[in-house]
Amino acid sequence: MTEDNPTPSAQPPKPKPDVTDADVQAEDWSVVEGEKGAVGESRAPLPFSIPPVATETPQDKVRKYIAYILLAILAGNLFLAWLAGVSGRASWSEVKDYIVATQPALVALVGAATGFYYGTKAQ
Repeated sequence: MTEDNPTPSAQPPKPKPDVTDADVQAEDWSVVEGEKGAVGESRAPLPFSIPPVATETPQDKVRKYIAYILLAILAGNLFLAWLAGVSGRASWSEVKDYIVATQPALVALVGAATGFYYGTKAQ
């Protein structure tokens, strides 16, 4: 749209090649005056580099899901033991014996799975 013609044309005019989308207003396709990057102003290089985006492979997804499932089993085991003790279905000494028997194996599995997952992710 221009000031002389208030009706929009069928196709808006194309911006100049040295003008970016951020410099162009959506309403009237004119250059925003006074903003960095406007026509005639130079842009300084970025003081940092942007790392490439890492894509997740199917193998990484499976490792992640296994680690999450083992964490859920660990948390569920503790929660159910606590629930059995609170509800009175088992005495606290039985709950303690259950936790002593099951938790070391689960903690080892979770530690190995998450360590392997994050160890391979760092490479």
